[in-house]
Amino acid sequence: MSSEAACRPPAGSTYLCVGQDLFSVNEYVMSQYNYSLHVDINSTADAEVDVSDNTHHLSASSFVPSSFMVYTDLQTLRGLWAATDYGSGIQYANGLLDLFPSIDHSQAAAGLQIGLWLNGTQGCYSICEGELDNQIEQLIAYLEHSRASKILLRLGYEFDNPSFGYSDHPE
Repeated sequence: MSSEAACRPPAGSTYLCVGQDLFSVNEYVMSQYNYSLHVDINSTADAEVDVSDNTHHLSASSFVPSSFMVYTDLQTLRGLWAATDYGSGIQYANGLLDLFPSIDHSQAAAGLQIGLWLNGTQGCYSICEGELDNQIEQLIAYLEHSRASKILLRLGYEFDNPSFGYSDHPE
């Protein structure tokens, strides 16, 4: 795998992934932007500033993280192409990419981290039996056609959480 294809930041830097719902990501970006404006105002209050020179201000797009966290499940794939709410806020992968498009169209949009719930032990059996082949094909199609610059797929996240239905005695 080439270093350009790897999901790792360049040497000496980090990737910031923010989630987990549409509202929270938007609030994070806008609060960072708002804070930067206040810092800028306070740092230049006593200095003579040429107000026609707008180059010292950062845009809101300067605070967009390198990737966004979203959750879906293999059975329905809700939250990828269309908005859904599992009770903890709107999950919407394409919506996040739409909300924060690439500034420079020559570079890719932000990345995605997708938490993919497999529906516990029963879902794992369904995968092995081929019952979810169609959903797997749909997921592959989403991954292949996504505008995200990078995608980190977290299969079966939180296997150690009893409420997610994975057996601690696999057969």
